[in-house]
Amino acid sequence: MAKRIFILVVAFSLVFIFPPPSHASPQPLFGPQKHIRTTGPPNTYIDTFQACNTGATYNLVLENGETGKDRISSGSIKLNSTEIIQEKDLNQNVSRIERTITLQKENTLNIKLASGPNGFIKISIHCKTGCLNVKITSPASGSTINKSKTIIKGELYNAFGETGIILKSSGTNGEVQSLAQVQKTGFAGIIPLQQGTNTITADIKCNL
Repeated sequence: MAKRIFILVVAFSLVFIFPPPSHASPQPLFGPQKHIRTTGPPNTYIDTFQACNTGATYNLVLENGETGKDRISSGSIKLNSTEIIQEKDLNQNVSRIERTITLQKENTLNIKLASGPNGFIKISIHCKTGCLNVKITSPASGSTINKSKTIIKGELYNAFGETGIILKSSGTNGEVQSLAQVQKTGFAGIIPLQQGTNTITADIKCNL
């Protein structure tokens, strides 16, 4: 699975640009996934997802309805056969539930919704500590580069197993990709640049 977690902007051929924030907004590992209660017997849903870093600690976040409406009064969630949210945990007064969890490489959520129709929940999973991360160290964000390509260097944090880095450069003519070479906790790769402003991203690709 791939996860984009660092973005920078550079310019080619002396174009003045504004640098972006040093880190991209954190993305959830999973979700938000919406599940709706329909009529009839209880609804059952199964979600599967992968985790590159099984040594990290994660938060499962359940949002019950929206703006105080369409809430679920009865339901349960199992993660890898372990019940982490019980039916008694959900009612019309509960807007949000969080659970600290650990993950396997392959994960399964079993969701059961058993209240009145039209309610819904949203489930997302976020890394809390020991998170897999990547940082581009060169070139600096906001750089001006007078070449048609450049070397991107960076560092990996909390990487487990085989981890790859996909470099992407976006400009006025679209996006190009390049595979970086990873060595221990560092990586480097060459990426083409376009005339004008280029947004470069480093995506983590883990081989599970």
